[in-house]
Amino acid sequence: REYSILSRSIFFSMSSIPIPIYLAYDERMQLHINTNDKNNDYCVEIPERLACIYNRLIELEHRVFTPIFQRLNCPLVDKETVLLTHSESYFEALWKTSNLYMNMNMNMSSSRDTYKLWSDADANDMYLCEDSFQAASLACGGVVECVNAVTTTTYNTTTTTTTTTTDSTNSSTDSTIRRGLALVRPPGHHACASQAMGFCFFNSVVVAAKHAIHTQKANRVLILDWDIHHGNGTQDLTYDDPNILYISLHRYTTKTKQNKKTESFYPGTGHPNEVGVPNHNHKDKDKHSKHKHKHTKNAYGKNLNIAFTKPKMGNVEYAAAFSQLILPIIAMYNPNLVLISC
Repeated sequence: REYSILSRSIFFSMSSIPIPIYLAYDERMQLHINTNDKNNDYCVEIPERLACIYNRLIELEHRVFTPIFQRLNCPLVDKETVLLTHSESYFEALWKTSNLYMNMNMNMSSSRDTYKLWSDADANDMYLCEDSFQAASLACGGVVECVNAVTTTTYNTTTTTTTTTTDSTNSSTDSTIRRGLALVRPPGHHACASQAMGFCFFNSVVVAAKHAIHTQKANRVLILDWDIHHGNGTQDLTYDDPNILYISLHRYTTKTKQNKKTESFYPGTGHPNEVGVPNHNHKDKDKHSKHKHKHTKNAYGKNLNIAFTKPKMGNVEYAAAFSQLILPIIAMYNPNLVLISC
C-alpha cells in the first residue's frame, strides 16, 4: 500500500486521483509576517501566497459540486517530534522568540538567547516575528498530521465526527483516504538541523518522514522534491538514513575555478555525485549545516540529485527525467510512504 502527502500545492487530474483528499490548513500560519516591511516591498514568502492557494482550492471544490477535501486541523508539533530532526538548542532558541514564550516569561529582554538562528548570507531571505515559531510549529504539525491520517486505517479528524474504516485489502475505489495535501508555511526544505535558511525554520517534510519511521507507520519513505531550488536541508538531514530515499529536481549552477563569473543558483548545493554516505572513510558535512553525517553504508544510493545546469527547463525535460529515471527508481524502491515537497 502506498500513501502520499503533497506538501504546499499541486495540480491534479480529478479522474486520476481518488477523492476525498485530506487538506491540512490553518489561518494562523498567515501571522508569520515581515514586521520590518513597512512599504509592502517584500513580495516573496508572504501570507497572501498561502491564502491565494487555499481560496483557489475551495473555488475548485465549489465548481465541481462534489466534496474534494477532508479538512484537517494543524496541531502545534510537539518538541519530541521536532527533535527527531533538529537540535534541542535550535528548537529552544526559536521558541524563545515567540509570543508563546513571552506569555510565560514576562521579562523578555533577559530571557532571549544569543543563539544565531541563521547566517549573515541568509539575512535578506529571513525574517522573524513573535508569531513565527507558532506558524512554523503549525506547518510542521500539519504535515505530521497528514502522515498520521493517511497511514491510519481508522482515523478521527479534528473537524468531523465521521470515521472511515475499510478492510486492509484496499483497492483504489475504497473510501479510505490515503492521500493528503498539507498547505503550510513557512516552508521547510532549506532548514538544517541547527540553522534556519531560505525562509525555512523547521524541515517539516523530514520531521514527518522521521516521525513515520519512528512510530513504525512506514519503513521505506520517499521524499520527492521538485522545487526549482535544491532542498539542501532535506538532503543534509536524510543523507545517512537508510529508510529515506530523497530525490530532488532542481537548477544547479555554482562558481568554479574555471568560471568565477558564474553566479551560484541558490543555495548552490545538490551536485549529482552526492548519492548518500558512500563509505566509513568519507567525511561529509553540508556547508550550510552544523550536522555531521553518521556514516551508514546502507544509505549509499538513497540520495538522487537531478541537477539542471541551464535555465528554462520545461515540460519536456521534466517528463524525460520522470519517465527515464525517477519512476523506474521509485518502482524499484517500492516506498510505503511518499512525501512530495513542492
